[in-house]
Amino acid sequence: MARAQLPAVKRAIRSCPGCGSVDVRLSRPRTLKEKLAAWAGFQYVRCRACDHRFPDHPWRTPDVFYARCPLCASMVLRDWSEKYYLPPFYKRALTYIGWKQQRCEICRVNFVSLRPRWNPKKRPSAR
Repeated sequence: MARAQLPAVKRAIRSCPGCGSVDVRLSRPRTLKEKLAAWAGFQYVRCRACDHRFPDHPWRTPDVFYARCPLCASMVLRDWSEKYYLPPFYKRALTYIGWKQQRCEICRVNFVSLRPRWNPKKRPSAR
């Protein structure tokens, strides 16, 4: 069964250098060198279209201030409600002290973050 092509969305990771596809996912580090680089913020990414694996550093200047999905690094997020998802105790505690509830639109994972969501429609205010 073929995967449906995802729309071009705001992600913290770049497109595949092999085929140019934006349908990529985070890959686990394999060697000790890759594990040490992960502590510095470098991540390995695998393209779902051509299966090419490449390194990427998602902490670019404009993107570092916004929340992103811990699984797919997408920045297209929305709120989640405790009506439909009962989070573990630590997520409820973090939400109580001010962390924001985030849900990834791409991979549908629920998480909490201190960073605000990226808003593409927000325009700079006129002075």
